[in-house]
Amino acid sequence: MRTQLVMQLAAPVAYDLNGEDLGKYKSVKPLFDQWSHVADVCGKVTDSLLNACLEALRADASLEAQQAQTKIATWRDARAAGDTPPLSKLPGL
Repeated sequence: MRTQLVMQLAAPVAYDLNGEDLGKYKSVKPLFDQWSHVADVCGKVTDSLLNACLEALRADASLEAQQAQTKIATWRDARAAGDTPPLSKLPGL
């Protein structure tokens, strides 16, 4: 379930949003009234979750942990290049 959360935070989609102006929604505070800011915050949460996972994996010398670290690094590189490929379930996530 946490892997799915990471995926959705990495590529958030506002299904009910026409454009990027969130100011029309009641009680939305500045900065969060711009979709680009919301997406940026979601990306930072994704990075924090993956960093916590990597920290746990570094303490594990198993082959599975090493493979998971490689998957995360590859996925992050793709995301940095503008792609968000599916992320397979990871140990600890």
